[in-house]
Formats: sequence, C-alpha cells, structure tokens
Amino acid sequence: MQRETLHFDEHFITVVDGELILPNNNDVMQIAISKTENVEEDDRGDLPEVIDSRNIPVADNINMDIPDLNEEKQVLKDWSFNLNLRGNMFRDNLLNEISDLPEDLSDTNEIPTNYKVHVFYYPWYGNLKFNGEYVHWNHPFIPHWKENEALNWPQGQHEPPDDIGSNFYPELGPYSSNDPETIKKHMEQISSTGAGVVVVSWYPPNESDDHGKDPDKVIPTILDIADQFSLKVTLHIEPFKGRNHKTLRENLKYILDSYGKHPAFYKCYHADKEKHLPMFYIYDSYLTEHYQWSKIFTPQGNLTVRHTDLDAIFIGLVVENHHISELYKGGFDGVYTYFATDGFSFGSSWKNWPYISQTAKSRHMFFIPSVGPGYIDTNVRPWNVLNTRSRQGGRYYLQSISAALSNNPDYISVTSFNEWHEGTQIEPAVPMKHDNLIYLDYGSRGPKFYLKMTKYLVKKFSEIQPIIKMHLLNWTKTLAHRKKSTLEKYSFTENPSTLQSRPGMTRDDKHLKFLDLLKK
Repeated sequence: MQRETLHFDEHFITVVDGELILPNNNDVMQIAISKTENVEEDDRGDLPEVIDSRNIPVADNINMDIPDLNEEKQVLKDWSFNLNLRGNMFRDNLLNEISDLPEDLSDTNEIPTNYKVHVFYYPWYGNLKFNGEYVHWNHPFIPHWKENEALNWPQGQHEPPDDIGSNFYPELGPYSSNDPETIKKHMEQISSTGAGVVVVSWYPPNESDDHGKDPDKVIPTILDIADQFSLKVTLHIEPFKGRNHKTLRENLKYILDSYGKHPAFYKCYHADKEKHLPMFYIYDSYLTEHYQWSKIFTPQGNLTVRHTDLDAIFIGLVVENHHISELYKGGFDGVYTYFATDGFSFGSSWKNWPYISQTAKSRHMFFIPSVGPGYIDTNVRPWNVLNTRSRQGGRYYLQSISAALSNNPDYISVTSFNEWHEGTQIEPAVPMKHDNLIYLDYGSRGPKFYLKMTKYLVKKFSEIQPIIKMHLLNWTKTLAHRKKSTLEKYSFTENPSTLQSRPGMTRDDKHLKFLDLLKK
C-alpha cells in the first residue's frame, strides 16, 4: 500500500494505492495504476504513511474564475481512465495467481522485509523450567455462559506437557515465552516470512490476563532479539484493569519512556507531521466510549496527545458496524478486524471488508484487515464448534488474504503467530496424540507449511503495493506547471458559510480547496 502526497504549487492531492481521494460528498475518482519496476525510493527510507486530512464535504456556493479548468478536467479523466484499466488488470492478475494453492512452497530465497505486514504475537506462555509452573498451556475449560448448558461440557483445566489448552501441538513443545532461545527461534521464523512487525500482546507492569504472568517483563528481550533479525516491535494494548482514556495516556508515557528509543521499536512516517510516530493497536477499544477517547486522540481534547511526545498512530478494533464511526469520532487513526473467523463478527466478515475499507478511507483512516489460517478453540471452549473454521489445507488462509488484497489495505495483520488456544497460529505444529485426543497438525505439507504460506502471501502483497510513481509525478508536474498561474487566481465569496481563501490557511484547507477545483 502506498500513500502519496502530490504537490501543485502549495496545494496537495492525495493518492492512496492508486485512488485519487476527492473530499467532496465522499466521491473518489479511481486512478488504479499498473506495476512498474522503476519506483523511486523515498529519501527518508520509508514511504509516506499518513495524510491526516478529513473527508469533509466542501461548500457548494464557491465562486471561481478559472478559464481552462474544463480542459484540464478532461485530461485528468482520460488519463485516469486508461490507468484504471491497466491497474485493475494488474491487480486482478495477481489475485488470480493466488486463487489456488501453489504447488511448490520450497523457495528458500529471502524476500525483502515488508513492514506493512504485522503479526500478532503472544508472550504469555510459561513452563516448569523457566517459570516454575505451566502458564497458559494449562488453560482451564471456559464454561458456557448458560449454567445448565455448561454442565454438558468438560470442566477443569489441562495438565501439560502432553495435555495442553490447544487443538494443535507446538513443534517446540509447551515452551516458555521467557526463554531467550524460544524467542530467538520465533523471531527467526517470523523474519523468514518477510513480515516486518511483531505486534506483542501487552499489559502494564505487574498486570496480565486472568491466566498469564506480567508480559511486560519480557518486552526488552523481545526488542533486543527482534533487532537481530531486522524486525520491528509494537504493542497490542489489551483491556487491562481500569483501562480508560486517562490510564492509557499514563501508560503511553511509560511505554515510550521505557521502549521508545530502542532501535527495534516500530515507528512509521507521518507525512502530515513530517516525522516518524509509533503505532499502537488497541484491543476491544469499544469498551471505552468514543467521547472519552476523543479527549486524548483529537487535537482539541483536554488531555490530547496530539502534537506532544505521546503522539502516535492509534488503531482501534471494529467488531460491529457502528464501531467505525465511533472510532472516527474518538480520533483513532485506523481500524483493524483482528478475528480470524469469517462471519463471526461484522468486522471479521470478509464480505464487509469493501464497506469497511471505503468507509475508513473516506475518513482518512487506515484499513488493516486481519487474515488468518483458520480458527478452532474447542479445547478451551468445547461448546464453540459453530465458530470453527477449517484450514482446508491452506485454502482458508488464501481466501482471507485474497479478500484483504481486494480491498486496498494500508497494512495487513496476521492473526496470529502463536495464539494456540484459538488455533490461529502459523507457528510450526507437529502430530501428537494424548489418551483419546489426537491433536490437529498441518498434514503432509509439514510443520512449517504456514510460515511458507505467509512468505508467499507477503510476497504477493509486496507485488501489489507499488504504483507507477514516476508516471504519476511526471504528469502532475506538467499539470502543476500549466495551471500555476491559474491556481493563483482562484477567488471565493466572502459568505461566511463557505471555506475562505485567506493567508495562513492550513495545508489541509488548501488541500480541500484544490481538490474541489479539480472536482467541479
């Protein structure tokens, strides 16, 4: 995914993955652009990631005197139409390539790391050697919420090492997340896929989920080892006890003071603010009302982090339809879907991703779909068979990534590397039998099959990202030169109900005005 800011004198136009974003009545002119090998590298080492201008309808009663605008509009439409055809053909060809499982996934060549592919990672496991007890592997059976129904299902908890709270069995056995050698193997495996960012489940110091042990303690080790493999690390902020807008702000300070200067701590370039910012995923963000989030995430909030040392890119979870607008009102920068169960929620349903993507982009929010290889949690929620999603030998994973790529994602997140309880892991699993339980595995393709699948999919995502940057820039420079004098002459009414052209206008004001000129 590439997001471009193109300059017309002092004016700006936003192109998102080949789409020209026109902020008037949510209208978008398609400029899908075909692949090129001649893509210039941004001199900052990373392409611009954020254009922080809202898709606000522009007033209709603006008077303007621009002599040759109709001619330029036709040039724009003809040019964009041709590129649209070529771009859609290129994208469709790529999607057709991944519609069937590749016969050979044995490619051992390294691929460039893609820092727009994020993998959810859980550091909550423990064993006797490193922790003095098993942690999470001995997960209890979660009772059904109806008391009478709960009596029909297994109770108690698992007894590792052979009996664990998962339908699969890890190649490393019931490991400890505190073991540096285990972390090293994990980072090596993630690095082998080409995915660039490890999104670590996080609680504040001395806190954890109901079954874990203070995951914050292991963050420094994860950062150090991730750095050895050129990986970046960010945090998946869980709903810790007492989490609200105020306590999150307090913990942002702790996180950034503790880890923000580490070379492996993930930051991406914010084009509007012309600097790199951290990115945080906030799980179950809907638990806090949007008007509370707006106090820290909007510039006018009384506790705002915007334009302070605590500023970052904040990604909220979409479970239900109305969460998108609530996240927008709350000042979030993007949305993600997390769950690897198609049909489980509005957000995780692939059929809804076109709507979520378009709605998010119309608000200049990131769309980050979460893809996964399947879902099964019946060894911790034995009554939850309905939500099982068979891996289908890799086909389910392919379908999810195809659905994601079809909807112009800004990033792709993978659920998950090692959420073993819910059976979404891509970490190697092996055949195992305990008493009457036969654990699932990855079949004849072997333990590393889903690592190889992820590498294949990262490669395809990387191929679909580029736009013809040189062609686009050359054309815009030509148009900018031809229209420079004309743009300087545009005039607006003094009616206070319209946007005014005035000295000291913000860049976003000029952006909106210029795009409206092209639109009319």
